[in-house]
Amino acid sequence: MPNDANNTDLPIAKPISVQLFSRRNNKTTQLINNSKADFSIGGKHRWFEFQFEQLVFVQSVSVETEGYDDWNVVRFEFVGADGKKYENKAKNDNANFSTLVGRVAQGFRFKPDAKFLLLKSQKIKRVVVLGYTLDELAALEDAIGSMDLRETEINEKYEGLAQRQQESQQELDVLKAEIEKAEKNKSHLVMEVGQSQAQLDSIKIENSASETRNSELKGANNDLESVIATEKSELRDVRGNVSDQKNELEKIKQEIRLFPSEISGFVSEGDRNIRNYIFLSFPFVAIILYVTYSLFSNAVELTQLYKEQNISVWNIFLSRLPFVTVAVTILQVCGFAVGRR
Repeated sequence: MPNDANNTDLPIAKPISVQLFSRRNNKTTQLINNSKADFSIGGKHRWFEFQFEQLVFVQSVSVETEGYDDWNVVRFEFVGADGKKYENKAKNDNANFSTLVGRVAQGFRFKPDAKFLLLKSQKIKRVVVLGYTLDELAALEDAIGSMDLRETEINEKYEGLAQRQQESQQELDVLKAEIEKAEKNKSHLVMEVGQSQAQLDSIKIENSASETRNSELKGANNDLESVIATEKSELRDVRGNVSDQKNELEKIKQEIRLFPSEISGFVSEGDRNIRNYIFLSFPFVAIILYVTYSLFSNAVELTQLYKEQNISVWNIFLSRLPFVTVAVTILQVCGFAVGRR
């Protein structure tokens, strides 16, 4: 159910003024809404009492302190409008002891825990009481009554809106059914489009493959034409070489015709040349053999002459020099004759 209470101006709980407390000259009462940084009261283990001059609706009480440990507590005691007493305890929350009350009270008092360390200083710095005076409480009740009326009106509007929402929901259900039907048709169309797209993609792939194959065939054809051109060029070169070889062969054949056509001719020609060489060498061989014989046969006589008559070796060498010259000349003539032959 909607709540429009936030749009209604309600009296907000605010700190109770010190003017509503009795015994305002007491140091304890001066702690109410204290804003002086240099004013505080020692936090002794005793009751700190506060009395209202008129009934006040107390929403909460907060005691600001200094020097208390996290495990310390403060006991509160409230005196209601009927004179009954109500107790409560508050734990330390960042040096602040707060408790919720929510009742009309004549006054209240609190007592902090006793300190265990004598050297530790504990102080009460400020006391704040949030609540309403009776006039403010009456205004609050009137505002709450107005809120109830407002809530009733809102509930009636809400019921009308709920009815309209139900009707709109029915129309929405009809629209949803139509949308679902349209979605099914759309799914069917999307499926057909997908199939068509798949066929189109397949055709594109085949076309691309055909184009690739065509490109490959064109490349192969170009390569083949290039190979054919190369082969033709090589064939022309081969034909030229064959023609040159034929010409060379004809020349060789013509030269071969100058020699005997049978092996027997070559053999007989070779025998004849050998006989001629042997015949020509006889005189030279005979001369060389004679010179050699003369040298070795007269060698002993020269030795005897050298020992007995003390002949000079240089004279002996000069006397034999003509024989050596003749031998060398014969060898040169033989070599020249063989070379010329």
